[in-house]
Order: sequence, then structure tokens, then C-alpha cells
Amino acid sequence: MAAQPLPHSSGRRWATLLHLFGLVGFLLSPLGVILPLVIWGTLRGRDADIDLQGRLALNFQLSMLLYLIVGGLLLLLVSGLVIIVFVVAAELYCSITAAVHANRGEVYDYPLSLRFIATEPYGGGLHAA
Repeated sequence: MAAQPLPHSSGRRWATLLHLFGLVGFLLSPLGVILPLVIWGTLRGRDADIDLQGRLALNFQLSMLLYLIVGGLLLLLVSGLVIIVFVVAAELYCSITAAVHANRGEVYDYPLSLRFIATEPYGGGLHAA
């Protein structure tokens, strides 16, 4: 049995809600894709506007979801790049500074260095004079 067509005003209302539910869902969670998909899947055969608007809404929401994922990955990569640049710069600066201090017979306490191996207040070798 074929589904009854929706009255024109009802079809237009549902077509409008497809876009609004996509927006609300996008702001709240992945429901930006799920809500329009459920409405479109349920009502698409009953109204041509709902079919078209549902396709448009789903394409847009899926695109936004894809852009959000790509943006998140790029954010991770850019943040990772910033951290790597900082670590390389700190490595260069601290290694050169420690070498200069060692050449002078001084102890250089590396900043941000975790103590995996106990240094017992410089228990041997290089002591600051």
C-alpha cells in the first residue's frame, strides 16, 4: 500500500524542519545527520519537497561533518607541529647551553627535564664551583 501524500503545507513544514533539525543536531552532536536522515527516510515518498530538501539537508550536513573531521585532524597536526618545533628549539638551545656550561666546569640544570634517573644533588662528576 502506497503512503498517502502529505498536504502541501505539511510537506513544506517538514522540509523546513529537515534543515532546522540538521542545524540543531549539528550544534548538539552527530544528530545533524541522523535527525534529517530519519525524517527524510520516513517521509520522502510522501512529498517531492521533502525528498529534495532532505537530500539537500543531508548533503550539507554530511559535508559539514566531513569538514569538521578534517578540521579536527588538521588542528591535531598543527598543534603537533607547534610542539615539535618547540621541542627542537628547546633541544638546540638547552644542548648548546649545557655544552657551554660543561666547558666552563659548571652544571646546567635542564628546564622541563623529568628525573627518570636520580641525580642526587649532582652526586659526582660535574659540580658547580
